[in-house]
Amino acid sequence: MSSAGLKKSIDFIAKRVNERKISSKTGQEKQDSKARSDLEKHNGQIWVINEFQQAAIIEKRFGIRLTDQERKDLFALLDTFYKGKEARIKFNTVADRKAANRAKEQAKEEPGDYAYLVTNFEQAKTLKYKSANPIDGDASQIQANYINNLPRIKRKIDKGRINKVDPKVLSEQTQIGHGDRGNAASTFALDRAITEAATKYDLSKAEVKRLRNIATRKRTKYDVKANLKHSQYLDSKGRFKKNYFVVLSSQYYGDNKADALREKAALEETLKDYDKIVEEESSTKLRDAVTEIALEAFSGKPSKNKKVTGKRRKVIKESSNAARVDSRESVERTSYQVVKGVSGKGIKAPKKERANIRSSFVQLQGLLNAKLPETVAANMGAPRLENRTGTFASSVRVTEIQTTRQGFASIGYTYQKDPYAVFENTSGTRFASTERDPRGLIDLSIREIAQQMALGRFYTRRV
Repeated sequence: MSSAGLKKSIDFIAKRVNERKISSKTGQEKQDSKARSDLEKHNGQIWVINEFQQAAIIEKRFGIRLTDQERKDLFALLDTFYKGKEARIKFNTVADRKAANRAKEQAKEEPGDYAYLVTNFEQAKTLKYKSANPIDGDASQIQANYINNLPRIKRKIDKGRINKVDPKVLSEQTQIGHGDRGNAASTFALDRAITEAATKYDLSKAEVKRLRNIATRKRTKYDVKANLKHSQYLDSKGRFKKNYFVVLSSQYYGDNKADALREKAALEETLKDYDKIVEEESSTKLRDAVTEIALEAFSGKPSKNKKVTGKRRKVIKESSNAARVDSRESVERTSYQVVKGVSGKGIKAPKKERANIRSSFVQLQGLLNAKLPETVAANMGAPRLENRTGTFASSVRVTEIQTTRQGFASIGYTYQKDPYAVFENTSGTRFASTERDPRGLIDLSIREIAQQMALGRFYTRRV
């Protein structure tokens, strides 16, 4: 039976993570969560921008592909701008400055990363773009001015072949996110609430671990990035530890939106699982129930050469009158647990489970095929294949979705290979091209659609 403190803590956590920011002017709740507001106001943040990602956003939105040298020259200008702003930040001690610089260097995780210290989220947003700015007064204006004044681009603008890069539009394409490199707001909200609840209701280490393990499983399921363990950035009262720096990163606006969908789904499922923890003594303990179901699912039919120890059940359905539990609870092969005496070698999923997986994959295949032609067509254009007749885009379709050994989806697709297969970079023809390879274009399009659906990790392959 769950402890009284654990029951109370679950109510507290649900309420805490759903707190809304209160307007200082009207006193009314706002759309933003209190956790996001607290995260954004925290002093000591790091702004990460990647030169390759930013160049890709410029190409996608404005159709302008920068050369390697142009990209390096542009980021030299941005580097000077951000370092000038960073130099104005004051620290209480030399040790604090050194700690900040160490954190900044650690935030550079990928080739092309540039990292800068900023005071808080609001400063990062202002440095990225402000509506009434002087010449080169913010990062978006610097980029727009540089690109528009490149001789080759200026000629195209003067001839009316392309439009000028608008700094406001560029800023809208690059949003500031917590979830790409640092901790998402939902992650911070839940970690803080658990830490506060542990102190408030004197939870045991085992109870706290149980709450955190559920949260970790859901974050993994929805590919929510949480790069730091809770113990690394929160103290025993749920406050940021000294010298912890929030990491912000520049994201394509579509990626930021997809992050938000995944974070929301992971948080909602976590809270639902917390509700299931609160069980009456008469009910089967959740851990026991999972073990019994795992035994039934993994062991199969009894035989002379197989020894199975422990109670086995196909389905557990029990009533409970606990305050935060649904009137009926059903556990059906929902978890995997190592059970002594049962070998996992060669085990296949039960027929019912495989049928459910196939059904969901059929639905996913239909959704992908409904959006693929339009998405592929939108992503076409030099230096990729160009959309002249619409034949290629309309020929792309998902043919099958399978499950890998690791449990991820593997999406098989095809397209009209005659004549487009000659552009595959492994075709061996004189038309072979990395940039015009149809597979890269299709993979990009599938991933773009998948982000809108908040899918987790998956693979694509041409069949």
